[in-house]
Amino acid sequence: MCRITLLLVLIIGMFFIANPAGAESIKATHFVELKDAQGDVRNLSDPGKDVVKVSIKSDGKHLDVTVTLKDDIKHYLEGHMAGAVIQIHFDTDNNPNTGGKIFWTKNTGFEYVISLRSCIRYKNGEACVGGLGGPSTGFFSSYATKQYNQGETSTKNIHDLMWKSPREDITGNIVKTKIPYTEIGAAPGQTVRMVIEEKDSRNPKEGYSPDIIFILK
Repeated sequence: MCRITLLLVLIIGMFFIANPAGAESIKATHFVELKDAQGDVRNLSDPGKDVVKVSIKSDGKHLDVTVTLKDDIKHYLEGHMAGAVIQIHFDTDNNPNTGGKIFWTKNTGFEYVISLRSCIRYKNGEACVGGLGGPSTGFFSSYATKQYNQGETSTKNIHDLMWKSPREDITGNIVKTKIPYTEIGAAPGQTVRMVIEEKDSRNPKEGYSPDIIFILK
């Protein structure tokens, strides 16, 4: 890819638009980075995990996903609940007429959804949803994969990799994971459509990126 084209991809992919209605698709080859506004998450007893940037890079075998939060992970998890940070909805055949529908939207054609979770370690165990109570000893990421039912918003569990997915310690405000292409039935060079969802968005209907037309390395 020439330098000008690469620069264009990076510029186009810089903004995580909360409401994709009418928004043009983002087209990217091998890498995309989107930014999101601060302070657009729920503010309850457990603070919403406020995503300010998402980067996705393909390396020929995996999708390397990096999420930047507004605040240190302790702000969101210490004394609070573990849970999803983002979800990535995948249309692996890039066909809106096959697959399921994202619940809060009219966007159709998705085969898989992967939930990237922020998890808590305790002296007596671990939690990737909810919590065990007591002081934490650390934080780590995991993910779970579900498959959409054809023509529906419902999904079914493929498998929960909470304890098997590549764990990465969470320090500071960075949450990372590595998703194999095989997890979504994809192959090198394939074009997939993705939508990124900020899980703790204040308004669930507005927590989605535009369509990302992404060519895997």
